Amino acid sequence: MEKKQEKIKQYQKEYREKNKLKQKLYHQEYLKNNNQKLNAYRSEYNKTESGKKYQRIQTWKKRGIICEDWDILYDRFINCNKCEKCDNDLVSGNSKYGRTLDHDHLTGNIRNILCRSCNSGLPKQKIILKLECKN
Repeated sequence: MEKKQEKIKQYQKEYREKNKLKQKLYHQEYLKNNNQKLNAYRSEYNKTESGKKYQRIQTWKKRGIICEDWDILYDRFINCNKCEKCDNDLVSGNSKYGRTLDHDHLTGNIRNILCRSCNSGLPKQKIILKLECKN
């Protein structure tokens, strides 16, 4: 049974290598023909907890944040209830006390989980790396 599965995998790999252009064109055509359906699916997915988590992590990656375990970082970020600088309660959203992940823009290293007010008022210098939540 395992030999048969290995043979199928090998055949699929060879097929993909030989037909890269064909598969690319098929994929482009599929996206073109199913754009509304895919957008509706993405819109619904982005409202779920998994979708929100995925979006947040993708945003961090685009901003150059470096992390070994994104799941742990996300859990700490979501479960952190106090600003690590001013000790105010953190809230969801874009308010003055909204939760932000402070990081060094040159290195991508994470510094703190802060309220929006403290994060925007920080001097542009390195701060000791710290990623502990106050609950």
